[in-house]
Amino acid sequence: MKSDLLDFAKFIEAQRRLIQDTEVQLSSILEEHRKYKSLVEMDKGEIQLVMGYYEERMAQAEVRNYFIGAVIGIITSIIASWLYGQLPAFREKLKNRRIN
Repeated sequence: MKSDLLDFAKFIEAQRRLIQDTEVQLSSILEEHRKYKSLVEMDKGEIQLVMGYYEERMAQAEVRNYFIGAVIGIITSIIASWLYGQLPAFREKLKNRRIN
């Protein structure tokens, strides 16, 4: 019985040391967590700032691209109208070449 009580006391002491070691490890992990959490939250703010700037630039580029597309469309339409106007003269030249 005495040896059983001694074994039980040794077991209790080993478990107490294990709990203390675990508490030390846990406090170390919690400290790291606090350190990285503030870093991550700071980075979130910076990322939001960069994303806001990027969205603003994309909106400006979208408007610019819209106007560039409109100008190209107008120029293309003018060129097509001019070519269509030149078509009868071109047909006349072809007809004259076939006759000669």
